[in-house]
Amino acid sequence: MARRPVTALCMGLVARRGRPGSPSQGWQAGCWLDAGRRGMNCECGHRERDHGLGWRSLLLLVGLLAGSATVSTAEVAAPPESFAHVARAARAASIVLRVPELGTAFESAPADEEQDEVLDPLAPIEAIEPIGRRTIAAGVIVDPRGFAVTSARAVERWPAFEVALVDGTPVDAVLLAIDRRSDIAVLKLEPGPTPLPFLPFGDSDRIAMGEWIIAITAPLGLEGTVTAGVITALPRTTDPDPLAGFLQTDASLGPGSGSAGGPLVSTNGDIVGLGVGFRTGGLGYARPSNLVRKIYLELVERGRVLRPWLGVSTQTLTTRLARALGALDATGVLIADVSAGGPAAGAGLRSGDIVVAVDAMRVSSRAQLERAVSALVPGRTVTLSVRRAAATLSTRVTLGQEPDESQRPVALAQGRRLLGIQAAPLTPTMGVVTADVEAASPAGHAGLEPGDILREVNHRPMRTIRDFEVLARSLDPRASVLILVQRADVALYVVIDPLR
Repeated sequence: MARRPVTALCMGLVARRGRPGSPSQGWQAGCWLDAGRRGMNCECGHRERDHGLGWRSLLLLVGLLAGSATVSTAEVAAPPESFAHVARAARAASIVLRVPELGTAFESAPADEEQDEVLDPLAPIEAIEPIGRRTIAAGVIVDPRGFAVTSARAVERWPAFEVALVDGTPVDAVLLAIDRRSDIAVLKLEPGPTPLPFLPFGDSDRIAMGEWIIAITAPLGLEGTVTAGVITALPRTTDPDPLAGFLQTDASLGPGSGSAGGPLVSTNGDIVGLGVGFRTGGLGYARPSNLVRKIYLELVERGRVLRPWLGVSTQTLTTRLARALGALDATGVLIADVSAGGPAAGAGLRSGDIVVAVDAMRVSSRAQLERAVSALVPGRTVTLSVRRAAATLSTRVTLGQEPDESQRPVALAQGRRLLGIQAAPLTPTMGVVTADVEAASPAGHAGLEPGDILREVNHRPMRTIRDFEVLARSLDPRASVLILVQRADVALYVVIDPLR
């Protein structure tokens, strides 16, 4: 027997809500209270006693306030009766990327050996053989000619992958271009006897908080999963939080790599975002469709994205650093390094300077500074407000074009022999990550994987790809290489022995 929605009071807001998962869930502000259970649990995690109201007094108070405290349905839009028609179209235009799933063919190891392998995730695996298919990303077709967008991180990690529609139909596809900074890749699918379905880009600047969307993902390999929710936050260019540049939703994007690259779709059937493959606090995040569309068009037309370049490496300014630099407070972004011959160097900026504003817009975090600069175009002259010790300077800098070399992978050589690592920048200005590892190489035998972050090589910090290039040319071909690797939240030392 279906339960009737309950009118309930939570956190001082009156709301009429259905059960979680029902079409009316999330209709208005407030929480759903389960009147069928003693103590009345509500969605926000409170119990009856947390609200300071008993069940009888709750109904009495709701009755007294019904005329003045109810949420107006004119102000909060009710959800559609059904998302089915939008979901069908969105699933039809969605794709999944797969690679062979690898497993071990040897017999069960003794307990102590099993424990060693758990504690050492970099231990090499023997007798590997395909045992199925693993979904590494989702994606969506955005053009009837067969262009699709997906996650760049996913396609970079694998030298080969398969593409299929969510109904399982395989599709021939080639990787057209990638943009590491935005984590967007463009695939070109070969149309079959019938035209490929696609979804148009919507205008993410016009979407509002509280609007309903659906998401198409493949969490844990469950391809074509449909979830629904509302937009809970919009991109905020002035917010220092790195997540502020994303759309935020309470639609479940699911765990696992299969949630990266899936579309967020409006009730009109337009793409409003592209899932980024991580979540926090039960919330999912997506790149706004206007950004995705801009990157997509540049990748199709040029094969790369032209970005403005300031020519600095930055770091978060802490109170201790500010005190050591003689700054009055910890407001602003610290310049840790200035690229020789770059725009910032030409304007006289140097390491230790603190950027506090770009064209009079204050910046208090690295994310804010990056967003402020990336919103401009190469050749644009900007005014930077900079603190140097106790003085404040105003400096005009003409932005350059981000060098293409910063996107190129670099092979780690040892004399004439390759260790099997191909490294790339973690960001255009900071960090080094393994883009590819040859399975039969010394690095492959040592257990390195694509996506591992290289923190140190032979005790030398790998802050930029330049550090990696210089060290790669100076390696002793007869010596082993010690690497400090970061994989997820685990840091481990790995020794790579040269080929004999």
